[in-house]
Amino acid sequence: MLRASLMLIAIGVLHGCGGECDGALRGPPRYAGRMNPCMTGPACAETIPPQPRFSQNADHAYVDDPKRLLEASNLTEDTWFLLDELDDRIESVVEAQANDTAHSCASLVTFTLAPLEPLEPGVYRLVLLTGELAWPQALKNVKESTFEGTRAIVHYYRVAPRDEEGFD
Repeated sequence: MLRASLMLIAIGVLHGCGGECDGALRGPPRYAGRMNPCMTGPACAETIPPQPRFSQNADHAYVDDPKRLLEASNLTEDTWFLLDELDDRIESVVEAQANDTAHSCASLVTFTLAPLEPLEPGVYRLVLLTGELAWPQALKNVKESTFEGTRAIVHYYRVAPRDEEGFD
């Protein structure tokens, strides 16, 4: 039984469930765990509250210092940002956290982006410039487009007026 268990673990690691220890995005950025965000324009924009928190799952070798994870990936406020309808950047903070319970490099890191102030009603674009990431194997199960000529992931979100969606 022990031999069979070790064999299954070895097969899993050889087939890549160990993750990309040099760093890779795993899936698209998302709000509240939703996996199919709008990529085609404002008409399909997903409604979010005025104080959203976006997350991006990633592979990486364990690093206990969040600043080193941000540096290693080049995932910062310059490469991951929120734009309003006038294409102005919304002041936000990007943070990184390592998952202490991960058993491999797969999904070991979570990056988060949160605006510093509540968003006004309107349509917003969440942009992650994948062409600017520092990782050699940057994407896992991610659909890309472009933003100003650079490879990117672009998603559309909408903050509804308070009376329309019932946000406090």
